[in-house]
Amino acid sequence: MPEKIWYNKKELALYFIILTSFVFLICINYKFINKLLLALSPILIIAIFYILKKPSAFLIFFFFMIPLASPYFLSIGPITFAEILSWFALLFGIFSLISGYDKKTEKIIYKHRDFFVAFFFLCFIGMIASLVTLDNSDIYQDLASYVFKLLLLATLTLIFITRIKSDKELNRIFFAILISSFLVGIVCFYAIITLSPSWAIDIIALRISGTFPIYNHLSGYELLMIFFSLGLYLEAKNKYFKIFLVSVITLSVIAQITSLTLGGILGILIGIISLINMRENKLRNFLVFLIIITFLSITALIIYPPIIEKMGFLSERLYDRLSVNYAGIKIIRNHFWFGVGSEIKEILFKYPSLRYTPFGESMAIPHNLFITTFAERGVFFFISFLYIFYIIIKKIKKILPLVKLSKNRDFYKCLIAGMIAFLVQCMTNNLFWHPRLGVYFFLYFALLLRLEQEGDFNFPSWM
Repeated sequence: MPEKIWYNKKELALYFIILTSFVFLICINYKFINKLLLALSPILIIAIFYILKKPSAFLIFFFFMIPLASPYFLSIGPITFAEILSWFALLFGIFSLISGYDKKTEKIIYKHRDFFVAFFFLCFIGMIASLVTLDNSDIYQDLASYVFKLLLLATLTLIFITRIKSDKELNRIFFAILISSFLVGIVCFYAIITLSPSWAIDIIALRISGTFPIYNHLSGYELLMIFFSLGLYLEAKNKYFKIFLVSVITLSVIAQITSLTLGGILGILIGIISLINMRENKLRNFLVFLIIITFLSITALIIYPPIIEKMGFLSERLYDRLSVNYAGIKIIRNHFWFGVGSEIKEILFKYPSLRYTPFGESMAIPHNLFITTFAERGVFFFISFLYIFYIIIKKIKKILPLVKLSKNRDFYKCLIAGMIAFLVQCMTNNLFWHPRLGVYFFLYFALLLRLEQEGDFNFPSWM
């Protein structure tokens, strides 16, 4: 029988405090409150983890708060709550791994040594590239953009597969992710209806950004949440929980569409095709998904007319993507070995010949994860970066037979489809290196590794 669990009073009280604070900040947003809470945030985070004293509590809080940590509140200058939370996540993760290190942890690390060695080798190459391109970029920004994010992703993956062992802990993390996704969807829906607050919508472009700095980031987040929520829906038995999941998916799809990010829509379509190909009754599944997506798209068109106007500029958007990516390729040709660092825009401004392309002039960074990574870090970093994806694909291929035999097979198939969809969107946007998005990609990967290591898990009865 599935394990019946619920949150204890201590955890519910923490959720209530966080939710109340979040609503208060949305409504008030006073600079004084921002500064006060930002100054107190490290103390509050440490106090919370001191009370809960376990890695699962750390992951619950992290995955609950990271999508809600908007850069437009809880920030002073360039420092945001999301950055503080990410730095603390890295430090807490390392501390948790060291304090809980045992023979089993050593065995797991050894089993996946190729993955983690590749990660740390990539960090080493990244530091060398940063030093070589020091004249073209800010060293702190370079290290934060690559080395810190790589360490964070590797640490979170490792702590997830070594320290999260019980079904109870896993289900609590899932619940935190769903609640957070629901809140982001509510913020986006409010912005659609009222065209406010200003930090949740680009008034000029009429594109929804929600709790993220730009609409492309919101699109990547909602894409990942659509497949996560869909996987839970396909496994859920409780009709009331299914209704809740439908509301989460609906809000995510509407937010995705109203972000007006075509790469996100393309990613979702490719992801759905991948999911249909992995499931039985392919024709029926295709028709069901087609009907649902059509209904949600029509709903979004009705409540948000700017979508129609956006569709009229498809050719213009295509030429824009071609021009920025072509400029990126020209940078690669001229700075093949170590790239130009993080300041591509300054390089384009400094050398006009690089920004002129057959598709028009470009003054922006390439809108493609792989071209941008190559242009900024060079060939050695790029090859090492590709090798990590090779390892991920190899491990998922090895796990696929277990996925087919799993009682939660639809959930795992949705995770794989979500990873595919996210990488497709990364071909049109630079989302992978944004820590609030990359963590979910590696969460899905860690869940697949956990299936191989711990076997199936049980959903609670209320799901």
